[in-house]
Amino acid sequence: MEFLTISPTPVHTIQTDNGSEFLASFHQYLEEKNLTHKFIYPNMPRINGVVERFNRTVQEECICRNDEIYYDIGAFEEKLVQYLHWYNFQRPHSSLGYLSPMTFIQTMIPKCG
Repeated sequence: MEFLTISPTPVHTIQTDNGSEFLASFHQYLEEKNLTHKFIYPNMPRINGVVERFNRTVQEECICRNDEIYYDIGAFEEKLVQYLHWYNFQRPHSSLGYLSPMTFIQTMIPKCG
């Protein structure tokens, strides 16, 4: 996870929903990195509202605008990785004062130890 290497503060916990994509190899990776894996309560999407809103944004801005990805899993993976990089490193977010998430993290969050 690239974020772990560029975050100015140490990461100790990752919170996910209860989807099967966060079990097996993802969970094992977190254990290898000595990170705590917390799950939200099942069937309670309001607890994870920020993530649910992010999922909606990905759906609207990436998936729904790229019909070809429905037929080619490789193309889907490539487009999604490109979109997520743009989302995190370039896309301005109004809630962050029109900074990208990584710019906000690197300039507005104090560095730790």
